[in-house]
Amino acid sequence: MSDLLEALRKNREFTAVLDEALKRRPVIPAFSICETKDQQEMVVEHIKYHTAMRNGFDLLWQHLSGRAPKGD
Repeated sequence: MSDLLEALRKNREFTAVLDEALKRRPVIPAFSICETKDQQEMVVEHIKYHTAMRNGFDLLWQHLSGRAPKGD
């Protein structure tokens, strides 16, 4: 499997696909103060959901590309 990944990482088309995918990396929404406790809990859950989405994306991207995504 590692030989296949090495070959893919050297392929220009594959790296172009990865670069395009990186443009769609999930964004973690900013925290904001809400008027009610229920609204505040929803904001926190929304942030947790998007954080998990980004962590999963980053893990797959790093495995496929062999390097961590740049920037936040």
